[in-house]
Amino acid sequence: LLIIVLLTGYASQALAITDRARPSIRITSPTTSSSYSTNAALLTVAGVASDDIGVTRVLWSNSRGGKGTATGTSKWSVSNIKLLTGTNTIYVRAYDARGRSRPRN
Repeated sequence: LLIIVLLTGYASQALAITDRARPSIRITSPTTSSSYSTNAALLTVAGVASDDIGVTRVLWSNSRGGKGTATGTSKWSVSNIKLLTGTNTIYVRAYDARGRSRPRN
């Protein structure tokens, strides 16, 4: 992705910004561990995401059903994820302006 911004005034300049990397994403709550156990019916998950140009959205899904868009981008959260009996794997994926993504579960 190449974004060109043309600045006008006494002199014209072109500024090129190149998107060089896929975004990164990390879950920070309720744990940073790869697994978490709870008896709760609802779960809140939060974390951070970054990209060299910027994160445009964070999507989530549950292996047992349910999906949506997280609130926020560089600092994001998802509240009230419905948990079903058994193992629920929560997936989050950050996207950049170019549409590239990186998953995390």
